[in-house]
Amino acid sequence: MTAATVLSYIFYQLEYVKPFEPSNTALRIKFLLIIVTAISAHAYFGGSLERFESSHSKKTNIADRYTSKIIKVNMRPAGSKFAIPANHLFSIENSRITSPPDKGRVQDRIEIRFLLPDFGPRTAESEEVFSDPDAKNILVLTIINKGNGLNGDIRNFRYVIPINTTNMSQVNSENLDTATEQRKNSPELAIKHESLGLLEYYSNDGVSRYFESGTTIFRCWSKYNYAICKGSHTLTPQIIVNYTFPRTYLPQWKEIDNFVKQTTLKYLVDE
Repeated sequence: MTAATVLSYIFYQLEYVKPFEPSNTALRIKFLLIIVTAISAHAYFGGSLERFESSHSKKTNIADRYTSKIIKVNMRPAGSKFAIPANHLFSIENSRITSPPDKGRVQDRIEIRFLLPDFGPRTAESEEVFSDPDAKNILVLTIINKGNGLNGDIRNFRYVIPINTTNMSQVNSENLDTATEQRKNSPELAIKHESLGLLEYYSNDGVSRYFESGTTIFRCWSKYNYAICKGSHTLTPQIIVNYTFPRTYLPQWKEIDNFVKQTTLKYLVDE
């Protein structure tokens, strides 16, 4: 549609404004700038899905989003290379890093979606469910860069703040660990779900619940009219994968966790 608009404008200029007549020097310059901009935009964003890394935010186009065509992505700043089927890939976004040590550099964020409960890829029949902004029946994988702040790893946010804390500057990793362990080991504050193989305990933020099994940790909270859970795993020393799913699928946590780890490893072609 954008191309059609540009072409219509060009024909209008040629037919009625006549920018190349000697008296229309300013119009001629304006016209040429429009042409250059249109050509540059096409080269920069145009047809090739393999140029995902060039745009600020882009989704798979309609022609390819239901196919298994492989999309190649060079993820910045880590430099890792991925090969992802188009019917798995939902979007790629990039932004400027705002904190040291990579402040000012471009970073990419890859979002991948699967239908639940069978981890199906995107299809025309499931488009409405797949594109639901709330992702109520979707497993969403977000591949992001580490190296800034807490790295976006949910496992770094599981701590329980000590009771009666009035000065956050006095909270350190030692008393966070202590408070969290006390919460987990208190029969009044933690619940062992034998059927799930998970230990549940509450954060004192009044919002989150944590479900833990060894190094696997999920943070669950209410989102609008339903509950969602989020987990993380390390893909490379520079990249982590966060994944979210509706809490109703928590009984499938082992299957979901294994699927995420195995699938993202297949995408990675070069660290």
